[in-house]
Amino acid sequence: MQVCISLLWFMALASGAAYAQAPQVQRLDLTDYGLYSIDREISGRDERGITLGSATNVQHTATQRTVPAQIGVTFGFRYRVIGKPNGETVTLKKIITFPPPGLQTAASSNRVGKAEFDVEAKIGETNSELYTLEDNFELVSGTWLLEMWLGNRKLLAQSFRLDKQAEKAEREKPEREKSNREKPTREKPDSGKPAREKSDSGEGL
Repeated sequence: MQVCISLLWFMALASGAAYAQAPQVQRLDLTDYGLYSIDREISGRDERGITLGSATNVQHTATQRTVPAQIGVTFGFRYRVIGKPNGETVTLKKIITFPPPGLQTAASSNRVGKAEFDVEAKIGETNSELYTLEDNFELVSGTWLLEMWLGNRKLLAQSFRLDKQAEKAEREKPEREKSNREKPTREKPDSGKPAREKSDSGEGL
């Protein structure tokens, strides 16, 4: 009888310890968002035909929600997991909702309106959730919604607007600046007369 009681007591202690050590996520705190530069390594494609990869050397380059619809652009956000114990790894779900009519990939006969991924994040550390435009079928203008979930709890959501006009403006701006720099300045021929001063009204005296 004593052995049985001791065994039950040991099991209760073990169960309590396991419960106490279970990771608890209170919230996700947004660190920054917008555009990023990364070193990206492609690992393949998922069943929907969307490119998968890992990112290192993540650098935040601009805080904005308008994203140029251009191959190679990386956007998203970084966040800190608030909970306990620090350093514990938790599995979150990332949901990306694409703007209508969705993405038409080569691997799917129907347009893809939403994609879900399981991601691992560490409590107390800064984690990043980014999306890099790799294929032409991803250049869909409109609102892209990125959400982070834990079970049935939505912990964080950020929206971005892909804009082809933003891509055009970024591409044309250097050309306009270059054109202005190269444009020669016309000088009036010297008439031999002294230069006129201007009054406060801007008219010649």
